[in-house]
Amino acid sequence: ATFFSSFGAKVTLIVRGSQLLSKEDEDISKTLLRAFKKQNITVLTSAVIQEAEVKNGEVELFIKEIKEPIRCKIVLCASGRTPFTDELNHQKAGVESDERGYIKVSKSYVASQKNIYAIGDCIDSYGYAHTAYAQAKIVARNIINNESKTISNIVPSVIFSNPQIATCGLRESEAKSQNIEIEVKKAFFKTNAKAKICGDDSGFAKIAVCVKTGVVLGAGIVGVQASEIIHEFVVAIEKKLTAKEFVEIIHAHPSLSEIVRYIN
Repeated sequence: ATFFSSFGAKVTLIVRGSQLLSKEDEDISKTLLRAFKKQNITVLTSAVIQEAEVKNGEVELFIKEIKEPIRCKIVLCASGRTPFTDELNHQKAGVESDERGYIKVSKSYVASQKNIYAIGDCIDSYGYAHTAYAQAKIVARNIINNESKTISNIVPSVIFSNPQIATCGLRESEAKSQNIEIEVKKAFFKTNAKAKICGDDSGFAKIAVCVKTGVVLGAGIVGVQASEIIHEFVVAIEKKLTAKEFVEIIHAHPSLSEIVRYIN
């Protein structure tokens, strides 16, 4: 949506869920929605397309909740991915898959045929290039050294929208479902000099802190270069730093990562 909008296209984003990015925290979703409105991107949530018709070089989309159809030149359907494993004939090699087509593997990526490993998009795990690379390294070591290691590291999740979004560790909804008591600490980029220099001081960075231990359990960033800044938060969660230890780390001024020391 932000990609095509930046080229001057009039964009309408139709979302089945009740909010943008249904897996992310509500405050991140709302911040992105405000940014979309500033970019004149129309967002329809809780909307389901019932029918599409091509007429006179245009597409008419009929949505249950709207009386008049939406008319557009191009429709881009981005409703998720499925593994392309149907033509592998992996069953002949004794390799099992689940009902969705994902190859079944152990925690160390061994398939049901013990001499075959599977990683990346063909297994039911994070669909990221960086996790596939990490899995490949682990599998190579497991094969060479006869080990059974797996990924136990914190994995950063990044959305390259405008503004960028990056998260890692425990989300607020996950903490609630797991009955983990957390305190959310936040800092806004309006307080960050480098963000103002870059011409975009919208958004924020936040951490979820365990009330009992003070340890950083999760983080979320929406704003300029979030995809770069998030790695500092990954280290904090990976190494079980307390919020006090994390925010007291000295940062160069002016820098975007300096947002850390304003979190409270």
